[in-house]
Amino acid sequence: IRARECIGCGLIAGLTLADTLASAPGMVMDLYVQRRDYDDQLHGITRRAAEEWSD
Repeated sequence: IRARECIGCGLIAGLTLADTLASAPGMVMDLYVQRRDYDDQLHGITRRAAEEWSD
């Protein structure tokens, strides 16, 4: 994961820039995925696995 992607995910997850820079990238991504899952449940969004999109 690139630094710019990690910072973007941290900000989306609700972290400050300082907290994002001080945190491990894996933790930032975990928080981002948890936030995305929460938003999906809140708005009724379902995601499909990548295998289901193959031609």
